[in-house]
Amino acid sequence: ASEMGAEMELFGRRKDGTEFPTDIVLSPIEMDDGTNALAVIRDITERKQAEHRVRELAALLEKTQDAIYVRDLDQRITYWNRGAERLYGWTAQEVIGKRAVDFLYKGDSSQLLEVRKVVMEKGEWMGEVRQLTKSGKQVIVQSRQTLLRDQHNQPCSTLNINTDITDKKQIEAQFLRAQRMESIGMLA
Repeated sequence: ASEMGAEMELFGRRKDGTEFPTDIVLSPIEMDDGTNALAVIRDITERKQAEHRVRELAALLEKTQDAIYVRDLDQRITYWNRGAERLYGWTAQEVIGKRAVDFLYKGDSSQLLEVRKVVMEKGEWMGEVRQLTKSGKQVIVQSRQTLLRDQHNQPCSTLNINTDITDKKQIEAQFLRAQRMESIGMLA
């Protein structure tokens, strides 16, 4: 038994015998012969399937090695996955609601302004960005930023997917130095 007006989820049974999730709300109705109950029963199969898909996607986002985070239009972090925690060192609790520019970047923000302008105009941007970790270490990431829109097609946030390429860039720099030294040796 449930209280009147309380919402509960139960399973219904179709004519063919299959069960389906329902949402039931009971409301009292005063009638001449006393109080009766009006039951509103809704099939919530699609909602349950959508919730399941969201849970699956969230689990995938948490397992990826890439740093994935979402910023609102004021540049405040609204989502921060475990990949971001591993790369940058800050937990989601430490960064949610804070502006990424206040802790991931230092110094000249002209590149950030240019990237933001491109994202707002074209809907996406991809390139290399230098960022800071919690320990102060600088990392180089291949960043993909995508403008997200709400149900009214208005810009609402930016999805950021960053891959750490710091080691790759260091190896490339060492290779270029070795090539230059070899060239100098040949000239001598």
